[in-house]
Amino acid sequence: MTDRDSAAVDLAGEAQPNQQDAGASETQAPEQEAGAAHDGNGCTVRVLTALEEGVLVFERSWWKYPGAKETAIRDQFDLSPTGYYQVLNALIDRPEAAAFDALTVHRLQRLRRARRDATRREQRSPRRTRGRAEGLQD
Repeated sequence: MTDRDSAAVDLAGEAQPNQQDAGASETQAPEQEAGAAHDGNGCTVRVLTALEEGVLVFERSWWKYPGAKETAIRDQFDLSPTGYYQVLNALIDRPEAAAFDALTVHRLQRLRRARRDATRREQRSPRRTRGRAEGLQD
């Protein structure tokens, strides 16, 4: 078990040691998944994994890295750009992500909304042709 697994996070975000019985099993209960911890009241609280925190930190300042963003993603996270964006898209919908870095999460949500809106507008508008209509001769 890692140090991260052996600590619970209270609602204020401060790490608290788990109080396990001496005879407690090392296996996790079904409700204890990766990225989950318990507050002092026995409630499961979702926390960000190291990868998720890293993704948010990277998105905050990816432009500082030399080269293309896709190259930096592969180098830093050992993920394909597609896999990275799947993680990012799911992550920005989680309240834990907004609690970690609200400014970055809200910026990413706004950009995603703008892309979706532009795509929808493009799909609804009739296709425009350049110049004369097809089929017409001079």
